[in-house]
Amino acid sequence: MPDDLHASARHHGCDLIVIGRHGEDSHLRTTGLGPVALAAAERTRLPVLLVSPPTAGDGD
Repeated sequence: MPDDLHASARHHGCDLIVIGRHGEDSHLRTTGLGPVALAAAERTRLPVLLVSPPTAGDGD
């Protein structure tokens, strides 16, 4: 999947990859990145922006 993200971003002329974050695992607690985001960041020269879902009380 990370290679597909990079290929698609390059095909469309993107200059940023944005990945939505959900859940937690050991990678997230130690690096701040989930496995897909971490692999994407390692395989591309494009910047990767990781966004978290809204939490209770956001947008009030």
